[in-house]
Amino acid sequence: MHPLQPEFGPAFFYHLIIEPIAPWFQLEFDQHTAHLTSEGDWQMEVNVQRLGYEGPIRLTCLDLPDGVVVEGTEIAAKEKQIKLKLRLDPDAPRQFAQFIQLQGESADPEVSYKAVARNRGALRKLWPEFLHPVPTLDGHLFLHSK
Repeated sequence: MHPLQPEFGPAFFYHLIIEPIAPWFQLEFDQHTAHLTSEGDWQMEVNVQRLGYEGPIRLTCLDLPDGVVVEGTEIAAKEKQIKLKLRLDPDAPRQFAQFIQLQGESADPEVSYKAVARNRGALRKLWPEFLHPVPTLDGHLFLHSK
């Protein structure tokens, strides 16, 4: 809302614009690090908060190292949680360490929305004295193997 004249108050006219909220979702996970071994899968829960978008969500791991396989990459319509699994391919390099991010994208062609998953809860557990975790770490998962 903004005034149509430089003066303002109850005796003046205002221009009010009301727009519908576009459907969206937010993704969150409660981990800050993942250690992969050749012995098995590593899994984490990804939670979804939905506002207006109830369709399926495709998950993509950004900056994923070669040889890491991801399973459980689609959250079904109206679901609020999924278990994402990461495992090493038998031909994967045995040692790596890097940050990855998890991104969700609406799978409905009529709704275009993307969101990077956040992990504020895990960072607060790691550094409980910080009221707000370091923004550059929020949403990053440290992935490593031996």
